[in-house]
Amino acid sequence: MGELYWQAQQYELSARAMASVPLDHPFAPAAGVQIALSLERMGRPEEAEKILLRAIANHPNDPTATIALGDILRSNEKYEQAVGAYDRAFELLGDEKASWFLYYSRGASLEQAGFWTEAEIDLLAALERAPDQPIVLNHLGYSWVDRGLRLKEGLELVRTAVDLSPGNGFIVDSLGWAHFRLGEYDTAVKYLERALELEPEDPTLHEHLGDAYWMANRKREARFQWQHALDRDAALDQVEKIRTKLSDGLKHPEPVT
Repeated sequence: MGELYWQAQQYELSARAMASVPLDHPFAPAAGVQIALSLERMGRPEEAEKILLRAIANHPNDPTATIALGDILRSNEKYEQAVGAYDRAFELLGDEKASWFLYYSRGASLEQAGFWTEAEIDLLAALERAPDQPIVLNHLGYSWVDRGLRLKEGLELVRTAVDLSPGNGFIVDSLGWAHFRLGEYDTAVKYLERALELEPEDPTLHEHLGDAYWMANRKREARFQWQHALDRDAALDQVEKIRTKLSDGLKHPEPVT
């Protein structure tokens, strides 16, 4: 019943059904994860974390809830806490049994937390285990380009990710933004326009395209895209930067080399 309600996007009913699974039942960890995911979909991430912590306490040797806790912490930008949860999952599973996605998830969290050296190790491990996964190729490739590391190889990884997932606007955006970081503005515009066609409501994609238009000397179109980014509820840390661009334009960025 819980699964059926979940598929029907009736998350509160799904959580209630899952809550009837006894705590000592073998399905209890999976039920706890499903309850937490339902709570997160309902915009209640703190309650979701509490449910998962209780599931972990009741089943300390089952990695299911621990991995889910890391995922929820990561999605809510609590990156260092997410790393701690993933570390515990690795302790339970062992490195060899850990999935490519666990390596990717911890690597992405480490990067966001500011630990690039450790993040790169995990992302490379994920790539070794899943060389055809677009999200791994995209994340690692773009991270290299953005840092001015292994530029040719990084750009090739992102291109491969786009070839594997051409309908993913965020991955296409990464390729466009990689060209922007390299100072190849006309090429960047081409991909960023395509990305926005695929994800027309995302404010970050509007901001990226605006930046590329500005550097391609299409300044009226740039301001149009920046305003669209504000109109589509840009994140608080974006708003001030975008308003400055609307007022003063974009300073010429130094291409990575």
